[in-house]
Amino acid sequence: MEINVQKNNVELIIEAKYSKVELEKNIQTLAKELAKTVKLPGFRAGKVPLKAVLKFYKDKLNQEAEEKIFKNILNIGLNNEKIDPTNILGDVLLIDKNKTENSFDVKLKAYLRPVVKISDDIFEKLPEIKKEEVSDDEVNERIKLMIKDHKQSEFQETNIGKPLKFGNTAILNIESFIDGKSFEDLRFNEYVLELGKNQFLPNFDDKLVGLKVGDTAEITITLPENCKYEKVRGKEAIIKCEITNIALNIEDIELNDEIAKDLLKENEIDSSLSPIENLKKIVKKQLEEIKLNDQISNEELHEKVREILLNTIQFEVPENIVEEEMQLWIKREVENMSDEERKKLEENEEEISKLYNRLIDNVVNSVRLTFIIDELAKREKITITDKQVFDFIFYQALLEQIDPQNMINELRNDRNMFLLLKMKLVELEVINSLLKKRVK
Repeated sequence: MEINVQKNNVELIIEAKYSKVELEKNIQTLAKELAKTVKLPGFRAGKVPLKAVLKFYKDKLNQEAEEKIFKNILNIGLNNEKIDPTNILGDVLLIDKNKTENSFDVKLKAYLRPVVKISDDIFEKLPEIKKEEVSDDEVNERIKLMIKDHKQSEFQETNIGKPLKFGNTAILNIESFIDGKSFEDLRFNEYVLELGKNQFLPNFDDKLVGLKVGDTAEITITLPENCKYEKVRGKEAIIKCEITNIALNIEDIELNDEIAKDLLKENEIDSSLSPIENLKKIVKKQLEEIKLNDQISNEELHEKVREILLNTIQFEVPENIVEEEMQLWIKREVENMSDEERKKLEENEEEISKLYNRLIDNVVNSVRLTFIIDELAKREKITITDKQVFDFIFYQALLEQIDPQNMINELRNDRNMFLLLKMKLVELEVINSLLKKRVK
């Protein structure tokens, strides 16, 4: 067998000549193996004559014998060029085949994973992040909220018999009636109302002062002329309400060492500081991290990073991967078209060409960015597990008030969408990792 290999950055061309004798030898070997199990009318399984197998399975045997030879040609070509087979992207193509009297000439093409070279100085080109300061007021407000969450149930138990006063926050169930009929727009369960701020209806808060948890009240209110419910403006409404609880107000909170100790975790305590100083130090650090994460996760900043990576890191991309990506982009474009636009596209090849030309730069950049992110992920040792993808979906579903299990099931049934989401999460982690190195 004669083999000639030509290689550039992303393509491998292998030209080979193999004899008919070699092809026939492979056909004979495959036929003998097939004869051990094949069934044909008039013969028992495993007892079919070789001539019968060669006759009835001629095309199948010829195809499999050629594929075996092509695989051998590819392996020799890869070995000659010292190319790892895992660096082949997509299918190996037979781009030419000629038959001579005693041999065959074939030409195979394989697309290779591009070599993405990233120099260390690229990181200096990324935007700098200036860490935002956290004020003492911000720390104190955060601690007040922490104490409120921590002490809420205890506060409610000890204040269950105390009357409401201005400044208290009441939890109410509210039902409203206008013209003797229930008015659904003014019906609420667990409505949170801070007395004295007139956030519900004018003069309503005054009527609640002195009530206790468990008390009910029937309050008559004339709805204001600027009420947002136009049809009932100026009408008299009967508001029936029940005080279900009293919430702890931030203004009632006083920080002391005992509360600080309750909020501290044992492994966070610095013995050289008091409990309050410990708590403030930890909360300040947490707020700094929150602010930093908010800065780093900014989408405009991420887009700048993508542009810098694409403009700085140059390499060729395989045609087959670009074509696969193009088909996905075109599919999305077509899905968003009107029926008239789709018809125009189907009937006019020029329109398809225009669409292709409009998309090509973005498609190539999308492919290039994928390879760049993949290389950076290896350098940064970033991986995303399947569990992390499903956890992300679960969290997003809760934020959007969608059944998480339905979204997870959809993702399990759409492998392409799952892989796309996984790649996006890797990209997010990579860019965040790069930006953290630019914090000043």
